[in-house]
Amino acid sequence: MSWLTPLDQVTESKRPQFGGKAVSLARLAEMGYSVPHALVISTEVTAEILRMDMALPASLFGEIVHKTQGWRRYAVRSSAVQEDGETRSWAGIFESCVDIALDEVEDGIRQCLRSLYSPASLKYAASQSLALKDLAMAVILQEFVDGQFSGVAFSVDPVNHFVNAITIEASDGKRSPDYYAVEKRTGRILDVRKGQRKGDALSRLAVVEVAGHIERLEREFGFPVDVEWTIKDGVFVPLQSRCVTTCQPPGKVAARAPQSYRFWWLDHEPWWQSEAGIRSFATQKDVAANQLADVIYVRDDGSTRCLISVEDVMRLTEIGCGLRSKEQFENFEAESQRCLEATHEVLRALYDIEWGQLSPADICLHLEAIDRVFARCASLYRMCDPYATNAVFDSSSQFIPADTLIDMIAPSDPSRAQEATDWSVLRRQEFDEGSAWQHVKKYPWLALNVYSRDAILKTMRLKHGAPQDRQHVQLAPRVSPAQQEMLSVLRGLSDLRLRLKLAFTSFGFVFVELYPAIFALTGVSAGELHERYSIPDIINLLSSNLRPPETLPGIGHFHDGKVIYLNSEQAEAFWQGRIVSLDHDANADGEIRGTVANRGQVSGRVHLLRCNDPEKANQVRQRMHAGDILVSEMIQFDVMDLVQRAGGLITDEGGMLSHAAILAREVGIPCIVGTQRATQILKDGDHVTMDTEDGSVKRLD
Repeated sequence: MSWLTPLDQVTESKRPQFGGKAVSLARLAEMGYSVPHALVISTEVTAEILRMDMALPASLFGEIVHKTQGWRRYAVRSSAVQEDGETRSWAGIFESCVDIALDEVEDGIRQCLRSLYSPASLKYAASQSLALKDLAMAVILQEFVDGQFSGVAFSVDPVNHFVNAITIEASDGKRSPDYYAVEKRTGRILDVRKGQRKGDALSRLAVVEVAGHIERLEREFGFPVDVEWTIKDGVFVPLQSRCVTTCQPPGKVAARAPQSYRFWWLDHEPWWQSEAGIRSFATQKDVAANQLADVIYVRDDGSTRCLISVEDVMRLTEIGCGLRSKEQFENFEAESQRCLEATHEVLRALYDIEWGQLSPADICLHLEAIDRVFARCASLYRMCDPYATNAVFDSSSQFIPADTLIDMIAPSDPSRAQEATDWSVLRRQEFDEGSAWQHVKKYPWLALNVYSRDAILKTMRLKHGAPQDRQHVQLAPRVSPAQQEMLSVLRGLSDLRLRLKLAFTSFGFVFVELYPAIFALTGVSAGELHERYSIPDIINLLSSNLRPPETLPGIGHFHDGKVIYLNSEQAEAFWQGRIVSLDHDANADGEIRGTVANRGQVSGRVHLLRCNDPEKANQVRQRMHAGDILVSEMIQFDVMDLVQRAGGLITDEGGMLSHAAILAREVGIPCIVGTQRATQILKDGDHVTMDTEDGSVKRLD
């Protein structure tokens, strides 16, 4: 007589004999998965063991020894008849013993069987209207697989009941698990929440691969699944699969990702609109858990911005978290170069197109090509500063004094040097609209966020009287060979920021010329297209006359490691009337602190500059005097003439390699970046003192 049944003899029709878990394992093996070797002790045998007060037949243990030769470690798992069914899971009720030795197997079998009649099991059975006589359990002996990473995954969100989200927990066994959420339809990573570890348990590709297996299992089984899994030598190994019995009825499930973990952030140009990540809307929630720390804020004009998505953070980790070595930077540079080549290929195809002569369908084809490369290029650009360069800078400043280091990382940019030369030639001539337009089209950073040709030319006319560029003398202190690698990484990242920025800002000129053609087809004005329509929105408008919904995004402000949310009424007032002011808990003395990007000390009158408002920039040009202090959320290249006139720069955003920092070092003026709140606290006409020794800005009475 054989006490043990191999898995290939277990079928659905034999559930009363082998239990639900064994049936699921057999199904997984049939699908081709590398299910660990397993043997099943049937319910007839376990019933005899229970009747004999847990005494195991001697021949049973002998058969176990014989048939498991070569197994190093064991797992003993329950497989009750009612377990892992479509209506009852018994999850967490029965005992399992994993990673045990051969001499512990007998006790493991007894422990597993005792749990069938534990108080928890009996209470659960009563809640399911099951009588004591209905309870029966088979036991699975499984070879223990010591994978590098293990976890649990659900093919639906078991908390929010969002049917299009796969939720994954993963651990290396030494830390609490990391949590991931992946969208089924796109394979996009929606959320990452850290366990007690610095890096991610899984790589981005591994997360997507695990999600793909879970989606497949849901299709094969025909219902939402809860899967225990491990990864051994890079291979996905399912250890068990059961039905998710806590799902809501079809009418109550969320067809769209619920707001509890889905949000939209608008960048300063609405056609950048994208789902950048997910995060709870709970007030004061610590967002460091899902990797959006230091990059969420509300702008003075009411728009919001998220600089980097959860998936981008994982992509950066994949190619070298922190970019702390030359090799890691070269991986990042190679990916950026591939993106730049794809972007330039799309741009070349758009040169000299007569948009007004194209059909809506042809315009949509071009827009789809733009959409594919634009977001990737922009996200790589964002990755250069908030997560990468600050880490490298911190690492470098351990052996290079900070005030020396910041003078050594400004990139040598031939494009900007050539632009300065061309601009000098242009300024010596009478102002000519054709020449000015060709100049600004050649150097796209000069006209960011301006959506009409007339507005660009108006700004260029005003800048025509700007002073000559001042040449910045860059310091060249001696550095040791050990310092050269970090410096080359910093210079390389700074150079990539400029190249990536130039690439995706070039699309602005496509839209300047495209908006009039869309207006002729749809009647939607250039201003409205610029303010409200993302690229997918424009495609929908042209293909089906579908306009974006009149919904208001949620609003949050990042401060002291927390996101502070406005409630729905405040959000509506903020977006419609811009009347809600955020309390930034300013110090009583009005002091503002940030990161020193260029040293010096200066006092002067404040001029607030909105980086996405050309009219405001023109107003500042008309009243700003040499030596005044320029304050903005960020600094763009199209206000270089104002930077040259300023005595100092203060920004809400940015790090050591932000545009404000680079430009301030070029012209040799004090600069403090990353204050988060300068534009909220300071007003036009305020007199301030910048002290770059301690990175503070003080408002004078």
